[in-house]
Order: sequence, then C-alpha cells, then structure tokens
Amino acid sequence: MKNKYLPILFVMTTLFSCSDPGKETHADSSAGIKKLFDTYYEERLPLFPLEATAIADNRFNDQLPCDISDSYREKIKAFYKKYLDEISKIDRSKLTGEDVLSYDVFKREMQIQLEGLSFPDNLMPINQFWGLPLTMGQLGAGGNNQPFKTVKDYDDFLGRIKGYVIWTDTAIANMRRGMQQGIVPPKILME
Repeated sequence: MKNKYLPILFVMTTLFSCSDPGKETHADSSAGIKKLFDTYYEERLPLFPLEATAIADNRFNDQLPCDISDSYREKIKAFYKKYLDEISKIDRSKLTGEDVLSYDVFKREMQIQLEGLSFPDNLMPINQFWGLPLTMGQLGAGGNNQPFKTVKDYDDFLGRIKGYVIWTDTAIANMRRGMQQGIVPPKILME
C-alpha cells in the first residue's frame, strides 16, 4: 500500500519544487556569476601572459603582446566591454552574500578599465617607476617569475624577446606621436 503513493508523492514534490523556468533564482544567478568569472579568468590570461607566468601558468611563457599598440588596446577594450555587458545581464537582486560584493567589484573594475583606455597613456610608455624595459631585465635575470630550467623555458623567453623588440619599436613611434600631441611626462621626471 505504501508503494502506490510513492509516484504521486514524487510528482507532487517535483511540481512544488519546480520554479518558473523563465524566472532566475538565487542559485541560477550564483552559478551564472561563478561561470562568468571562470570564463573571464581563462580569456584574460592570454591577453596578460606576464600575469599568467606570475601565477605559474606557463601556457603563455613565450608571449609578450604589444600592450601599447592601438590594436591591442582595441582588443582589450572589446574584452572589458564584453564582460561589462555580461555582468550587466545578471540580475544583481537575485544574488546573495559575497556574490553581491563580487558582482559590484567586478562591474566597477570593468568600468574602470574601460575608462582608463580613454586616456592615451600608451603614448607615454616609459616612466620613472615601472615599465616593460625594467620588467624584461628582471625577467631575464632569472630570479623572478620567468622560469629558466629547461630548453623550452629558454625558447619561451626568446619568444618574449621578439615581442619586446616589437614593443620597443611601438614605444618609439608612440612617444613621437605623444610629442606631436603634447602628451609627454614632465621633463624633471625623465631627467
């Protein structure tokens, strides 16, 4: 007699536990934001291979994009815009706890990155504090993130050196463009 009620109980439980398929739940939103962050992270690493190397992800150790070129800046602008659009599709009111904070921080970060790209800092690629010329010397010294344990590691660094040559040529051209437009660092800092 117990067994004849099990199918009815199962159907009733299923019906009552199902929500409107068109309605997003807290769990859906939470899963959606986590998936978005995972996808963002994986798509970001090839754009920032030095960052990947710094976290011991060696897939991109042979790459060094020309991050001051107009084409690269357009590429990352599209990247940040894509993720700003994606995060905006998630209903913030459906999030709870740390997902709300993660949503706010991520969305603001995408906005800040896009706003930053409106400034022509690529026309001033060298400054007194940091820059790729300093980073390349540190990487090549062998005491930092760039591994030098295998032949592949050395070959990877040769790939980065090729990228650095392109970066340097672009830096020269960009600084000339900057001088024509009056976009230059203060003289005292350069001295």
